[in-house]
Amino acid sequence: MIKAQIEEMIEVGRCAGLWGMDLVASDMQLALRICNGIGADWFPPWMRQLVGVICPSLIVISLPHDIEYYLGGGIRDRWVADWHFLGNGLRMAWYVKSYKVAVKAAVLWILLRLFGAAAFNWKRKGAK
Repeated sequence: MIKAQIEEMIEVGRCAGLWGMDLVASDMQLALRICNGIGADWFPPWMRQLVGVICPSLIVISLPHDIEYYLGGGIRDRWVADWHFLGNGLRMAWYVKSYKVAVKAAVLWILLRLFGAAAFNWKRKGAK
């Protein structure tokens, strides 16, 4: 993603009342480096693009989630990050007035809970 795209998504996210847009805006260099759309970094680019085509209004919710996964932590941190993802997805569905977006957000959240652990930056308690 380029800076202009991320800035535009931050603005959309703020208008929609999404959690974590300030987290993204506070470190643009980090956002440019790790925010790659919906999907883990090890996903092939075509797969992330496909998910983006299927769920375009949900790409913005991936920004703070990517940063939360990058910052990592323990089990609770992953749980909180995933709930932020779902909450933001449902807020975006409300913002665009679409039940389909809400269903897609819920499906992506279930997939995230089932398979997202591999992408999370696990840290031991007390480790830096």
